Amino acid sequence: MDNKILLIDNSQVDREKIKYIISELGKFDIIDIASFHEINNLEISLACFSLIIIEIASPAEKEGFSLISMIRSTPETKAIPIIVTAKPNNSHIKNLAHKFSVNDYIEKPVKPARLQSSIRSLVRIEAKFKYIVNETAKIIMSFEEYFAKEIYMARS
Repeated sequence: MDNKILLIDNSQVDREKIKYIISELGKFDIIDIASFHEINNLEISLACFSLIIIEIASPAEKEGFSLISMIRSTPETKAIPIIVTAKPNNSHIKNLAHKFSVNDYIEKPVKPARLQSSIRSLVRIEAKFKYIVNETAKIIMSFEEYFAKEIYMARS
């Protein structure tokens, strides 16, 4: 389980968009497939993934929730975080997603900040600290690093 993400979405455009959004968070090995039937062709076990993102849409709604049920009922995979994406204003799918204990539900079109925030909270991403050399006004660090730096500076 080393930063591998399984992305299931029937739209090639949406898969590319989500992969780009994820790539801005760091280095992930993303395996994307268009349908639930392609899971049988995966050369690795579902237990190897640190996150699964599943689009639930008609008519494959039943297959999507069957997959989630199987993931949640298997000891090796039950703790893998699952994010469900779906078209907006679909309370039926949203309620089922929560019933199946998914970790997050995001309406489409997926907003980059919303997806990145969800992934950060579900997958341990090593905080990175860097200076952008040409723009010293921009210093990028995690809140924890900033806070630790401020405490260190106050004690000095």
